[in-house]
Amino acid sequence: MIFMRLKTKQLLLTITALFVLASADFAQAQTRAEPLRFGVDDEPGNCEINGGHLYIVREVMQQEPNPKGVLILVARLGTGETSRTWNQRRLYNTKRALEENINIPAEKIVATEGERINGFGRIECYWNGEFIGALVVRKNADICVRCCGSYPEYYPEKDVKKKPKRKRRE
Repeated sequence: MIFMRLKTKQLLLTITALFVLASADFAQAQTRAEPLRFGVDDEPGNCEINGGHLYIVREVMQQEPNPKGVLILVARLGTGETSRTWNQRRLYNTKRALEENINIPAEKIVATEGERINGFGRIECYWNGEFIGALVVRKNADICVRCCGSYPEYYPEKDVKKKPKRKRRE
């Protein structure tokens, strides 16, 4: 009789453990089914928002590994922007932040310019050919990718030349 009780308890424990493991695996499968993306914001982001989006890019690359995969950055000028220099500066800042702050190897990143769009300019991010999201940028402005301070390796600080001091007349 005692042996039967032990067998019953052991069977109940085994069934409970299997149920818990199956439900945990099911929850994980549901989480993995929805791809991580950040889309396109309505307004330009500040450095914290853009930095957070770049970390999402890294997470997507880790969740969907592809040894031959390439992260594609497409810069697009917005309404009223005429100089392609803005695209080049934005791509430079974004690529540099991905390499140095987010630790994505340079050989995994391809940067290019796309067609002009209506609204704010932006940097679109694609991994394995799928759209992850876009970093929206103010008109005729650099993209902010690092928080609170001056960083000489990024624009606009990179192109500011020190002006010589003028001698005072006495």
